[in-house]
Amino acid sequence: MKLYYYIWIFCLALAGCSNSVDTETASVPKPIDLLTKQKEFVAGEAINLRFDGKPSNQILLIQNAWGTFGLQPDTTEIQLSFTLPTSVAQKSGEAHWKLISNSSIMSEGDLNILPSHNSSKEMETYIGPTSIFADNKDRSMVVTLPQDEFGNPLPEGTKLNLTEKFKEEQQSSPIELLDLIAHDYVGARKKVGDIFITTTLEKQVSKEFTVNVLPTRADDFIIQMDRQHRFADGNQIVSFKTSTINDVHGNMVADGTLVNFIIKDNSGNQYQTYGQTLNGMAEGKMLHPEVPSHWKVNANISGTSISNLLELDFEAAVLDYAIHMAKDGKTITVGPILSYMNQWVPDGMNMRLDIKTFEGQTIRTFNTSSRKGMGTFIVPNSINVDEIILTTTVAGITKTIQGTPK
Repeated sequence: MKLYYYIWIFCLALAGCSNSVDTETASVPKPIDLLTKQKEFVAGEAINLRFDGKPSNQILLIQNAWGTFGLQPDTTEIQLSFTLPTSVAQKSGEAHWKLISNSSIMSEGDLNILPSHNSSKEMETYIGPTSIFADNKDRSMVVTLPQDEFGNPLPEGTKLNLTEKFKEEQQSSPIELLDLIAHDYVGARKKVGDIFITTTLEKQVSKEFTVNVLPTRADDFIIQMDRQHRFADGNQIVSFKTSTINDVHGNMVADGTLVNFIIKDNSGNQYQTYGQTLNGMAEGKMLHPEVPSHWKVNANISGTSISNLLELDFEAAVLDYAIHMAKDGKTITVGPILSYMNQWVPDGMNMRLDIKTFEGQTIRTFNTSSRKGMGTFIVPNSINVDEIILTTTVAGITKTIQGTPK
């Protein structure tokens, strides 16, 4: 009996060992080989990966520039195969795949998708700056991104055609694609005008771009003056006009260029007037002074160019005038004030009354303007005219009254 018992135990042990080995063998996945030999495709083509297994619970993971995608086996195939979706098949570049079954990697590899042979109809192009100076140095950059019909960048070294037209001159030059883009410089002109630019690649074209070539730093220029007469009447206008202002390459400066006219008189005063260029010329205007003066005038374009120096004199328009104080000592009448043809001075000529102490200290100052050659001042009641000196100034001529009329 003991012999049979030991034989039975031995058989059970063998059976247990046999089952353990079978279980371990079943847990080791069997590798699945890729049958598709092609590893390089063109964007837009159908891409199908076939394996030597049968469809069950496998998943194909695809990783490309868009991200990672999980694909189920083709349900219509008896043999294990996967067809890449259009969004993946149209994206050029490297793609890595992994075949997963029961959380195990059964196979993996890489494939390369080339850009489509059909290019996009439009070419994405940028240019800047859109304005440059005509100094034969300033340039603008053209950057273009040619793509295939699916928006993929074209291969390195692809040659594009850059065309630029300036006035009657037109030229084309090749530019190569490098790091997904192609770029070049345009410009470097001495003359002003518009440069028209476009890029092309077979049937793929960009829109037309324009770069404005503007005048550069203005050259020195000449000014002249024009006036109706030389009298200091404070009424007429003297005009200062520039010659045609060009840049250093002979281009007329842009319309709207600001010209400053600086005027200095013999009393140390300084005045300014301004003019903007139109067709290369600018004009500034200034009223005649009211007192005899000597002016020195020049003009400049800030920071770039200057003009010649003009000198002009203004003679006295008023040689004398009458002044009258009323008996109450409070009303001062000035005039008539006559100009260079014995006519009334223009309305609006400045008139000043200074009230001073006997020591010459100014107490009050009043200003008025002429009307029909006359002017009037009223001395405040708080001021005793017998204790002050009154002085009037018109057209640079000063007269004094002291005390009330007797």
